[in-house]
Amino acid sequence: MTKNDDGEPLMGSGGAGALPSAPASALEPAAQATRGGARRRFRVRFFAETVVEADDLRDALGQAEALGATDITGIVQEDR
Repeated sequence: MTKNDDGEPLMGSGGAGALPSAPASALEPAAQATRGGARRRFRVRFFAETVVEADDLRDALGQAEALGATDITGIVQEDR
């Protein structure tokens, strides 16, 4: 059984084209997760991509940061 960094079992097939695996606890219904007032911690990792209209590279980076980007892994100028 595959486990995440915290040792929790992962759900999902992991095959080509499969969705990223998620800890089994992340898939429990909200009613079960909040029963008794206990809160749980979840680590969520994701990448997002967006297109911005900008005057130059510096402006594009500024807009991405204003949208909440913290780890920019690539930037490409697109033809109109």
